Amino acid sequence: MVIFAFGLETANSQKKMNEKELPPHMREDNLSEETKTLISSLPWNKDFIGNLYKYKGCWYYPNTLQGVLNFEKGFKPQETDIILASFPKSGTTWLTALTIALFERLKNSSSSSDDDLHPLQSDNPHGIVPFFEFNLYL
Repeated sequence: MVIFAFGLETANSQKKMNEKELPPHMREDNLSEETKTLISSLPWNKDFIGNLYKYKGCWYYPNTLQGVLNFEKGFKPQETDIILASFPKSGTTWLTALTIALFERLKNSSSSSDDDLHPLQSDNPHGIVPFFEFNLYL
């Protein structure tokens, strides 16, 4: 997955957010030495929240970049893996929900009990299918 972040300077965005107020993927804490070394050599820019670093043509916040690097080093695909990839703001939630619905239908086609709660009735699609760089490898 590719994460795009755009910095827009506005009158309301002049104050920098406190590090503890930032979501985990935007923080600069808990970076490995390898990531710190890499970051020091990358082009960077400051947006209204924090620093962005350009890696392989995309801009990342530091901990998101840590997740991308961890993914690149540690991901071992399995035959049963399904990777859902889409361009941001192109219907990712909708595509995720359709994929979940399809696989749940295949999995539960033989037993349609009212006791079985469909995952989409109790959770957001992004809560069911985690992001590699935010949830699995951060």
